Amino acid sequence: MDHDKCDMTMPEKPSRTTLKDVARHANVSIKTVSNVVHNRTARVSPATRERIQQAIDELGYRPNLAARQLRNTEVGIIALAVPTLENPYFASIASLVVDAAASKGRIALVDHTNGMREQELMTVRGLRPDVIDGLIFDPQTLSESDLTGLSLHLPIVLIGERLLQAPFDHVLIDNEEAAYQATMHLIRLGYRRIAAIGVTGAYEPVVQGLRYSGYLKALDAAGIPRDLSLVKPSNSGRFIRHDGSEAMRVLLDSPAPPDAVFCFNDLMAIGAMRMAKSRGLRIPEDVAMIGIDDIEEGRYHTPSLSTISPNKQMIATLATDLLIQQIEGKRAEAPRHHIIPFELIGRESTRVNR
Repeated sequence: MDHDKCDMTMPEKPSRTTLKDVARHANVSIKTVSNVVHNRTARVSPATRERIQQAIDELGYRPNLAARQLRNTEVGIIALAVPTLENPYFASIASLVVDAAASKGRIALVDHTNGMREQELMTVRGLRPDVIDGLIFDPQTLSESDLTGLSLHLPIVLIGERLLQAPFDHVLIDNEEAAYQATMHLIRLGYRRIAAIGVTGAYEPVVQGLRYSGYLKALDAAGIPRDLSLVKPSNSGRFIRHDGSEAMRVLLDSPAPPDAVFCFNDLMAIGAMRMAKSRGLRIPEDVAMIGIDDIEEGRYHTPSLSTISPNKQMIATLATDLLIQQIEGKRAEAPRHHIIPFELIGRESTRVNR
């Protein structure tokens, strides 16, 4: 009866979609809809979540920003979503973003999505303006259409190499140029059978594709024939030490093994070095190694790892500053790409002692 009375007293003019509308459309309680909207989904079945999300999409539900602004203009919290925290590179970025946010009087919440579409969707759909003020996001699977409308109610800054055409500020390094410089470093030292570890199964304009393109560009510039037998994938797709080790094992078992290896990140390079050393090879005398990321483990490895070092401090600081400018309404410029510098650091893994 109370519901009937409430319906009768609703204004006749059209109003914005409410939680109650979504609940009615999905045939669930308002509390269940609220739990999904605010990412409190531990007790909500996947089927129910999907039904509620479908209702949200069909009805065009958006949180009531005006009500939030009456309560409090900002909540003082931003979020960072990265693929994994197992990779020291992302862990370092997360730590730097937390520090950058704290220097601005804000708290940064860190989430990892495992690079899985379902978890990335939950991140962008669940982090609403009454929970956080904005999001720094490194998506691995989402398309531009998945983020359509997100900027209407949630400030966002992208990092990484996906969604380069999406209408958001984007902080990244030039990965093709970084890979080119890493490969050219090996070429200048006299290496000619240069392997590449870390390609993906399909060539895409993402970080692995860009790094593969830079590797090929360097070979072509030096007049070195391309040899696909020297190109090996990350079997797990996670770009971890084991992937580098396994790829190196295959390379060393081939009839014509490489004299140098460019790994698409430092973790795989460390795995590759371990495999080479287990076969009695000297690094770099028998085979040289270089990676990308400049993780701390590479600096203290024996031998120390040559690498491309992105300016991680600048990535974290600039992404945080751009996001806060949006939150505070001070970002008047159109969204654009912000290319961050990198440095080639030659260490023992490419430095032959004479």
